[in-house]
Amino acid sequence: MAKKMIFIQYNPDDMVNGCFLLSGKAELVYRRICDLIYLSNEEVTWSKLTEKFDWDFKEIKQELIKKNKIYIDSDIIRNNGCDKAIEKANYNHEVAKIKGQKGALVKKSLITSSATSSAISSATSSALAGG
Repeated sequence: MAKKMIFIQYNPDDMVNGCFLLSGKAELVYRRICDLIYLSNEEVTWSKLTEKFDWDFKEIKQELIKKNKIYIDSDIIRNNGCDKAIEKANYNHEVAKIKGQKGALVKKSLITSSATSSAISSATSSALAGG
């Protein structure tokens, strides 16, 4: 099963502007394709897309390909904008993960050094008091 995107930067203005030249049905299908690409991490096929509709998808598919809204890669529906957004989201996720790991290491070292300094301080106080 594909990993779902945690966060995708979505620009509604870009989507609306990109759909002005599409027919009504093509716009609905295009928006559905983009949503499914984000949700399934790029594993959308025509059979998966069309199983819930009784429309003639031949014309819609041709329109979307002709207007460069989608392309087909090994039976998978792809979109350049979605590809870039997913790539950026994956990069941002990796950066956040690395920062989180570094933060955890720093916090752990601070806790360890704090416990060590407390132990040294306690031992020193005990030695001075007893000596």
